[in-house]
Amino acid sequence: MEKEFELVAHPQIHAFRALLVRLFSRAPHTHREMEIGLVLDGNPQLTVNGTIRNLQSGDIYLLNPMELHEIHGQSGGALILAIQMSRQLVTSYFQHDENTCFIENSVRSFFSQHETRYEIMKGLLIELAYNYFGQFANYEYKCMSLLNMILYALHTYVPKKTYTDAEITTRRHRQERMSRITDHIEKNFRQKLLLRDIAAHENLSLTYLSHLFRDELDLSFQEYLNLKRFEYACRLLQHTDKKVLTISIESGFSDVRYLNQLCQKYYGCPASELRGKTRLPAAADRQVSSNTQNIFTPGDSILLLHTLRENYQDKYSSYTIWEFYR
Repeated sequence: MEKEFELVAHPQIHAFRALLVRLFSRAPHTHREMEIGLVLDGNPQLTVNGTIRNLQSGDIYLLNPMELHEIHGQSGGALILAIQMSRQLVTSYFQHDENTCFIENSVRSFFSQHETRYEIMKGLLIELAYNYFGQFANYEYKCMSLLNMILYALHTYVPKKTYTDAEITTRRHRQERMSRITDHIEKNFRQKLLLRDIAAHENLSLTYLSHLFRDELDLSFQEYLNLKRFEYACRLLQHTDKKVLTISIESGFSDVRYLNQLCQKYYGCPASELRGKTRLPAAADRQVSSNTQNIFTPGDSILLLHTLRENYQDKYSSYTIWEFYR
């Protein structure tokens, strides 16, 4: 299992990378880069600091650096184009960027009066990624010019907040702490876990850590732990023939009643009836894991993006740069 603080490599352009991924499930994690994502197909569920957002094809989402998030692709997975960039990329000319955070993760609604501009921005993301994967002549300049157009639109229309240096430091420390804790839970949720043991390990009071969970995830520690166990149990129910009691124990539940209560809450039936109701896609069958994603090669990415790119070029070829910045 990958460590849940994600170290993002930048193999081509300093402090920047693009990736095209078919995502089924990605466990809670953070990374130091800002992420701009475009859902190309599917209806993924994005959870950021405990708040769930149901996305659909054509949605653009934003993630601030060190923002705890997880994504589930739902049935069939979701095809996502992700742009990840370090703040170092823009702080040389936008000094306040490091202290600025977007306060909303889903951006479509903020372009309700500028729908054409929103569609153009989607096209710019596809064009940026197409050139990044293709590495055509002078692609670095083109990628950076397209990225700055996208950032201009996002900073113009999406609500944001500028923090003081002290606030940023406090925010970063809290996020790094939550990343360590959720990483520990991800690796050990099938065992007995107590909040007081985690508090002692982090040198925190039980009350402080309890409030930290509520503030950062909008869930109690026990609610979060039970959801991780439930997610794992559902995969076992869907992809193994093990008995419900065995699955309950292997998932970390002390009593099968807790598993049945969650099944009733989320699916309206006991665990014994959940089996076979829904199936995860074949690509996810290879492992019972909280991280299931297929990252496309640059060549495959080019092939997938080619038709989308042509469609946007045909539709918006007469739209000038001056209209975009107007």
